[in-house]
Amino acid sequence: MSKQRIDSLGQPIIWEGVYKNFSEAPQHQADIFNSTTYVDRILPKVEKALVKLHTENIIDTPLVHDYVLPITAAFAAINKKTLRILDFGGGAGISFIEVIGTLKPCLALQYDIVETPAVCDAVAPLFKHEKRITFLKSLPKPSYRYDLIHIGSALQYIEDWRSLLAQLTVYRSRYILMSDLNAGDIPSYVTIQNYYGARIPVHFWNVKEIGDVMHSLGYRETFRTRFRGTYFGQRQKRPMDAIPKEKRIVDGYHLLYSRPSNTSMTENI
Repeated sequence: MSKQRIDSLGQPIIWEGVYKNFSEAPQHQADIFNSTTYVDRILPKVEKALVKLHTENIIDTPLVHDYVLPITAAFAAINKKTLRILDFGGGAGISFIEVIGTLKPCLALQYDIVETPAVCDAVAPLFKHEKRITFLKSLPKPSYRYDLIHIGSALQYIEDWRSLLAQLTVYRSRYILMSDLNAGDIPSYVTIQNYYGARIPVHFWNVKEIGDVMHSLGYRETFRTRFRGTYFGQRQKRPMDAIPKEKRIVDGYHLLYSRPSNTSMTENI
């Protein structure tokens, strides 16, 4: 086997050469995916996962570093002429830009963001020529309908969060996606978040409590992944040294809930 070539920075070269087709490219080992090299590299990871599954009944939840709203929106758009998204606490509209950057251009989109009056007044003028996005200072009328509701880094700041979730179900959305949720295998509690001199009460939950409430509203969990956010300018575990160890979480969660199309919706809990 030839020695691994190194680039000018001392890193192994992965891709090398430019050719018109496979026939023109050098064929050192065309059947690499049937080789012991390939098999030996892929087996250890699955063997380790299977041992953990069979001995602890645990599967490691994947870790992501971005919102999964764009891919969720793509699935919600299947068989839809117009995709209707309600983004509660959607901030300045970054998630809207990510969604339109990934969906097919021909798909009609209605993207409503519910935000504070200060945010709406500051950001709405930036989108004055964009007809697909609307900034709302309060929840829409109960008669409105959405295909997907997104709650990104926002539910933890709502004191009566159960009532909010119940209110959101009146829009009969097939999917509710919670991003960057402060949840884990911990007892639920409230702490204070220091924010540039301000102090904000914020929830941390036992993740099962969120699931129980959603189940009571007619939804079931269909997707879960861990989310690692940015703190002090870098991606890192949640800095929680000031919180007792038994109440800390390493990462947040993205949780997707769905309901069968024929499910009758509970309007309050």
